[in-house]
Amino acid sequence: TMLLDGPATHTVLIDQGAMAASSTGALIINMGSVDPATDRSLAALATAEGRAYLDAPVSGGVAGAEAASLAILVGGEAEAFARAEPGFAALGRATHQGPTGAGQVAKLANQLIVASTIGAVAEAFALANSAGCDPAALRSALMGGFADSRILELHGARMVAADYAPG
Repeated sequence: TMLLDGPATHTVLIDQGAMAASSTGALIINMGSVDPATDRSLAALATAEGRAYLDAPVSGGVAGAEAASLAILVGGEAEAFARAEPGFAALGRATHQGPTGAGQVAKLANQLIVASTIGAVAEAFALANSAGCDPAALRSALMGGFADSRILELHGARMVAADYAPG
C-alpha cells in the first residue's frame, strides 16, 4: 500500500479486509508516510495472522519515482526486508533502518532535514534580496560550495523563478 495516511491504511488493510484476504506467509508492505504507531499496530496484527509486515516510506518525490531512484526507508524484521529487496530494487535504493516503525521515524528525520534546509535557503535568498543581491547570481555562486544541496539546486531554482506551485 501507499495511501494518504495511517487511518486510510488501517481502513484498507483491516476494515476493508485486504490483510485478511492475503495468504498466510504473505508480506504486507506499507510504503505510505504514516505515524510509526499505526505501522507498529498493523505489524502486530499481521504477525498474529501469520504474515510479515514492513513499513517502507519513500523519499525522492515524483522525479525519484519516475527515475526509479527513490530512497526507501524500511522498518521491520530483517528476513522480511530480504524478501522485499528485489521488489524495492525496481523502485530505488532500500535501506533497512531497524524494527517496525523505524522506516517511518527515518522518514520523519528526512523531512526534518529537508524542511529545515528549504527554510534556510529561503531565508538566505530573502537576506540577499534585501541587500540588492541577484537571487540567480547568488544561487549560481553557492552551487559547488559547502552550501550546495539538492534543495538549493531544485527549490532554489524555483525560488529564483518565483515558482511556488506545489510539485
